[in-house]
Amino acid sequence: MNSPASFVKSLLAQCCLGGICEWVVCPGARNMALLQVLAAAEDLVKWTHFDERSAAFFALGRIQDMGLPVAVVTTSGTAAAELLPAVVEAYYQRRPLLLLTADRPAACRGSAAPQAIEQVDLFGIYAPTIDLETPESLPEDILQDWDYASPLHINVCLPDPDPAWNPGICDLYPAEPPEENGFRGSLAELARALRFKSRDGLVVMIGGRHLRAPGRAGPSGPDGRGRPAEGTSARRPA
Repeated sequence: MNSPASFVKSLLAQCCLGGICEWVVCPGARNMALLQVLAAAEDLVKWTHFDERSAAFFALGRIQDMGLPVAVVTTSGTAAAELLPAVVEAYYQRRPLLLLTADRPAACRGSAAPQAIEQVDLFGIYAPTIDLETPESLPEDILQDWDYASPLHINVCLPDPDPAWNPGICDLYPAEPPEENGFRGSLAELARALRFKSRDGLVVMIGGRHLRAPGRAGPSGPDGRGRPAEGTSARRPA
């Protein structure tokens, strides 16, 4: 996990396993390692946009169309800030938009280096930040605590890009979407359906035994001996 290569591959693999189905990528220098791995993963669905603002709104549209999480990948600096309008929309629409922004090494923060801005908590309340300063800071499951009902920001500090770097074989696969009507009584299937489908609204219908309201008679009267309930009438014999 110490090399940038294995770090980037592990990060993207966790995102795929965590439910990311498509990737909207914006070319840049600092995020080159991310783009190189994504380009080598032939089975992933990727869209390329040169404008970050448009890319984020396109990703939001894909989420609305599929009902599944989508990631947008940008380089560092003001390119990451361009995502904010779509992030705000995704927040209020409760959409699972993942923001994967490259950043300069943590030592460059506060140094006025080119394309080095404060990217941690860049989106405020609209998307919490997971800041990966070093490869060792990558957790075992980076999306474990994501609620999939709001945007999430992963900020990745990367070294200077190497255009000649060859990531080799990248066995990354898109997440399998849940079945449209997958719930058949299993709690695991119910949890999966709620995770991916409940953001557009949820109707819960609970069935069970018929319960009589207090003071109301059942088929045999309130005491089970055929007498009508209080306040009702019964035909008396003449």
